[in-house]
Amino acid sequence: MLLKHGSTLKCLPLIRSYDYKLIEQFITKTSQIILQKFKGAKLVNLNVLGIDIGSVAVSIAESDFHKNIVKSSYTFHKGDVSAVLKEQMSNYDFSRISHIAVTSSTPDIIKFNGCYNNQVAVISAAKHLHENFKAILSVGGEKFGLLLFDEKGSYQSFKSNTSCAAGTGSFLDQQAGRLNLENIKALSAIAHNNKKDFPKIASRCAVFAKTDLIHAQQEGYSLGEISEGLCAGLAKNIVDTLFNDTTTRDKIIF
Repeated sequence: MLLKHGSTLKCLPLIRSYDYKLIEQFITKTSQIILQKFKGAKLVNLNVLGIDIGSVAVSIAESDFHKNIVKSSYTFHKGDVSAVLKEQMSNYDFSRISHIAVTSSTPDIIKFNGCYNNQVAVISAAKHLHENFKAILSVGGEKFGLLLFDEKGSYQSFKSNTSCAAGTGSFLDQQAGRLNLENIKALSAIAHNNKKDFPKIASRCAVFAKTDLIHAQQEGYSLGEISEGLCAGLAKNIVDTLFNDTTTRDKIIF
């Protein structure tokens, strides 16, 4: 997530494709004006703290006024958002923070200077960090989606999964619990080290996945094999949902 400076923008709804460029131009112009004003001065207290609270985690990033990431953190909140947010924010020095920016998915539990649409934040970050790309693949706790761009790099369209969270991050976290693993990170590590064939596990539905998981255990598949089967099922679900009618594109950011 790239954080843009400027407190005059309000929380933005999902906007039309041609509006993205206007927003970026406005933010860039605002930044240039402020930088010119403070030219030659030591910008000690002009850092921005960006906060994104999603369905499963709290993400915080501190950036300086030149868009360099100074510090960041990512923590699963397990439903206790306030406690995790308070703990994470205690690790940041607010004497050097001038503004707080949040994404539109962040609940209204903290004071902020600017609120930005999640897609605008993702696109702005991608354009800052990468010169050329055709698509952005995003997989979250409850949603996964594909942002598509034309040959000129302009936003084109967006497609995502249904409201069902099967096959997303929270789905894998749930299956990790069923396998008595600490979290999705532990499941991924075990799956990565598996060298044997893995069972086919349905990932489009959590109920079917549970049935397949139990059946795999009864057939004697190891923990590593089952874990890789779950990860492979998630990947297949993403491909089938997002790329079924889309021409394969080069330079996809994940």
